[in-house]
Amino acid sequence: MQQKDLFTFYGLADCHGIESFIPTKQYDPEKDEIFEPKDVTGMIALRAQFNAQRFPVVYKVDMTIEDADDIQELLDEGEYEEALILLKERAYSVSLARVAGTNPKKNWEKIPNRDLDPHA
Repeated sequence: MQQKDLFTFYGLADCHGIESFIPTKQYDPEKDEIFEPKDVTGMIALRAQFNAQRFPVVYKVDMTIEDADDIQELLDEGEYEEALILLKERAYSVSLARVAGTNPKKNWEKIPNRDLDPHA
């Protein structure tokens, strides 16, 4: 597969699965153009920092649009854990952001796992 066939998504995942799955580029049908929406990584990182007890991870992945559609379908159905499992299986590359109070690599290896939530 060529690099041009991959698309980048980012978001927040935790012990309950994927919380957000945001494309770095979107299509505007009214203008018939592709645009880059405002990056909200800072807000996501802040959310992760304040919910460290849920083993959060701010991630960035490259994947095919077909795989992204499958993940979005699971999210639309409320299957957040399954969506994270699929994302981990199908991503061509994964980057994890450093967030104060968290260990992204260890968290990534532990999630999804609802039993990790101390408030569940």
